[in-house]
Amino acid sequence: MKKTRLPETVFDYRNVKQRLLADDDFIKLIVDTYILHFPNQLKSLQDAFYKSDAPLVKRHAHTIKGASANAGALILQHHCAAIESLAENGDLVAIKPILEQLPKYFSSFQCEYQTKLT
Repeated sequence: MKKTRLPETVFDYRNVKQRLLADDDFIKLIVDTYILHFPNQLKSLQDAFYKSDAPLVKRHAHTIKGASANAGALILQHHCAAIESLAENGDLVAIKPILEQLPKYFSSFQCEYQTKLT
């Protein structure tokens, strides 16, 4: 798998604002919805992983990747893209260390979001 650099920003407010052409209230709605749903999406991804269901892992990673992009959660988007690619190649062993880091990155995202928009 091609190695890519990690994003330096956990929450890319500027990109979200530009892409959505939105004011802060709409961005807050998008990000708050993302934060609300992320724990269940992560659990679904984890469950698929522990069932060794690579196609389902890929699908859940893809879903989280897209939601993360919409919310400006760059590191989560990056890692879910990696999980999606690994699952597509059937490399579940390499997914575990990435999957274990997602809660930490989600927490960092929440903290940065709280600092910038609330």
